[in-house]
Amino acid sequence: MAGIQPQTLVWKPGKRPGRAPKKGHRDAPGTISVKDLALGLRNSAWRTIQWREGSNEWLSSRFARMRVHVASSHERAGKPTKEWLLIEWPEGEKEPTKYWLSTLA
Repeated sequence: MAGIQPQTLVWKPGKRPGRAPKKGHRDAPGTISVKDLALGLRNSAWRTIQWREGSNEWLSSRFARMRVHVASSHERAGKPTKEWLLIEWPEGEKEPTKYWLSTLA
């Protein structure tokens, strides 16, 4: 699992991955930033997860996950691999705060 920046591009859900955008280009057709993808998710996509007891209460936050194809110029030619995108959007924040990619379920 690796933390990524909100501007990381992925192929829009339902879009067939094509040629990856050139380095520095943010306008490749059919791609979307993980932040914009997260902002467009339905409320039902978010789950509150508690992971351990803190000093006063359980630590918890809201998370969403989905399978994505990363739009990267480093991707090998051929069939692009799907990865899991995990997004954290704590209650009370105006936008998601953290993003990760994982090859494990």
